[in-house]
Amino acid sequence: MCDLTLGTPVTGTDEPIGRLTGLVCDPTTNGITHLVVNADDVPGSERLVPIDRLADADEHRLTLAMSRHQFFHLKTLETVRLLPGDAANEPSQLADHAMTFALHERIPNSDLALRRGTKVVDRRGHKLGHVHSFVIDPGSHDVTYLTLQRGHLFGHQDVTIPFTDIDAMTEDTIHLRVDADAVAGHAVAHGHRQR
Repeated sequence: MCDLTLGTPVTGTDEPIGRLTGLVCDPTTNGITHLVVNADDVPGSERLVPIDRLADADEHRLTLAMSRHQFFHLKTLETVRLLPGDAANEPSQLADHAMTFALHERIPNSDLALRRGTKVVDRRGHKLGHVHSFVIDPGSHDVTYLTLQRGHLFGHQDVTIPFTDIDAMTEDTIHLRVDADAVAGHAVAHGHRQR
């Protein structure tokens, strides 16, 4: 199993690239399709890295099977679209030429971008915490567990939840099919640490 912690440093075959900022998941298969990586020294440089370009991973670093130069030739996560301006809200002489900028994520329509801080709720809709990391099967790239971080700044607990306990996922919330008591049982059963 491979633990993909959001925020982990990412390096290429030649030099450091940046940090893991998200994952793109196919919710129908539970498989990770892409890593979202941002170059530390280049603002707005998030790129979609196909999961098959992940060469190695440990708790301290992810290594991609590409150079830093090749990384910058990948598609950016977001693209800017120009949309016609709203004539009702623009001065009349500018209405014909006004444009609005809109950011659009380049995520396949059937996939979801999962990020650190994504809210996790139990089957009753009660917030349990937020996403900290994902555990994937290195062969199939399927997500097998989600690590939920519960608590606050002065004391929190990491709870590993089987991916089979997930009922539905949206861009901002992961909905579990179990209640808070079952999640608390996972913390004890898997022996995770209190910080």
